Amino acid sequence: MASGKRVVFASYSTGAADRMKSVLEDHGLNPVGIAESWETIRREEGTGIAVTVLPIESGFETNDLAVISEQDVLGDRLVRKSRRNKRADNFLKEASALSAGDLVVHSSHGIGQFEGLETVRVGGAAHDCLRLTYSGGDKLYVPVENIEVLSRYGNEESGGTLDKLGGVGWQARKAKLKKRIREMADQLIKLAAARAMREGQRITTPEGLYAEFCAR
Repeated sequence: MASGKRVVFASYSTGAADRMKSVLEDHGLNPVGIAESWETIRREEGTGIAVTVLPIESGFETNDLAVISEQDVLGDRLVRKSRRNKRADNFLKEASALSAGDLVVHSSHGIGQFEGLETVRVGGAAHDCLRLTYSGGDKLYVPVENIEVLSRYGNEESGGTLDKLGGVGWQARKAKLKKRIREMADQLIKLAAARAMREGQRITTPEGLYAEFCAR
């Protein structure tokens, strides 16, 4: 800023940009703006501070800009690869994989119906969200950067029953399944222990006959 350049902090997601804005303001750097796109940054002039979503590992400088990445500020240890690569194939990676009417499973809220994408403004920043409908007409908006919390259930012809948003049905089913998994794991551990402790029958090779077999 002292050299007359505009300072931009580049974050990996909208949520991370909001957190970075709060951190900067907590340290007395005001005002901190939100830049919705790289084109917005290029159009604006001055020496102010802005945060934006720009997933880069290292910052850079131009004649009028100084871009500082999230990794520059927080260090390598705090920059994690996306968990989506470690998820099962059933978990969604792109919103384009869904069509209106498809049923999806939210890891915390259960089965809902995807209605489409909608832009929601929160704190002056625009967020692209997936709009889900639950039993009773309740709506849930899931930011596209958090799409990994959703998995595909099927389409509206799959016969699934929508869960009640905030209800106990989904949590009860999850608890029942976890209990069943623990029971299965306990049985497998006992079976493995029994196999390890059991002594098999030792068969002695008959002398003469074995030698003749080897010779042939």
